[in-house]
Amino acid sequence: MKVKICGVTRPEDAEIISDLGADYMGVVLYPKSRRYVPASDLSPLLSVKGPLKVAVMVNPSLEEALDVLRTGFDLIQLHGEERVE
Repeated sequence: MKVKICGVTRPEDAEIISDLGADYMGVVLYPKSRRYVPASDLSPLLSVKGPLKVAVMVNPSLEEALDVLRTGFDLIQLHGEERVE
């Protein structure tokens, strides 16, 4: 079984998630979400050692998704109405 804890917004919570041994840590990059984390606040979350970092995105373009991966995320979770193309 793999464990993903999502909606992480605070570095101290990310550290706890890492200490608990979660496999994945989800960070919401959708501005309309109450758990949204702006780009300016990502660095402390992405620097936590341990779980793979998952960017939760809604209907991103291919370029937006690739840019997010370049910032340090390991995976992207698509949460919207993305087309196969």
